[in-house]
Amino acid sequence: MSAKNPKQTIEPAALPENLVRAMLSEDRLYRQGAVSELAAMVKSTDPSVVMAAKSALQRMAEDDSRTISDAAQNALAEEVIVVNIESATPPTSALPTSASSPNQAAVNYRPVQSTSLAQYNSASAAESMKPSVNSGGGTDVETSEKRILPAALLCFFLGVLGVHRFYVGKVGSGVLQLLTLGGLGIWTLIDLIFIVVGGFTDKEGNKIKQWT
Repeated sequence: MSAKNPKQTIEPAALPENLVRAMLSEDRLYRQGAVSELAAMVKSTDPSVVMAAKSALQRMAEDDSRTISDAAQNALAEEVIVVNIESATPPTSALPTSASSPNQAAVNYRPVQSTSLAQYNSASAAESMKPSVNSGGGTDVETSEKRILPAALLCFFLGVLGVHRFYVGKVGSGVLQLLTLGGLGIWTLIDLIFIVVGGFTDKEGNKIKQWT
């Protein structure tokens, strides 16, 4: 009697440590990057990678952030699982050349390329999930086209009329300063300090850092 081969089971692959840390991070940007990486892994031709990515996406679908939860659910909805039945191409002699009966059709065998989990390089994955950071340690903010010098002069001489806020495009708060005479001068003084130290922003939220 010949012993029957036990049915082979597929175990989920281990996720890279940096990916797991991103999934558990309190930073929403890191978790969002992790979902993007898992969505790419779901399309792998390695069943163990697909299984691990699918399981992780199911957990991310329960994230507190609606954006991350929806992204994970969309990735699961679009998943394409490719099952690699045989790791090697069958011998040429085993390939049927024609149908031997009306009920038997010719089968076209094609080797399935297997994608290893190692292809998901941990360094590149971490870089793709890392938010842009400037030299000061915060998230990168673009610099406004407006200049500090004209904004400071307008604030100093006409600040109670809100002219400096009209200059940077903040029309709403400029009208409010006009009606309150710059918050009785206190609001204008605060604006002047922020302008001089480079912390004042235009209507787009970009900081005004250049003097001239």
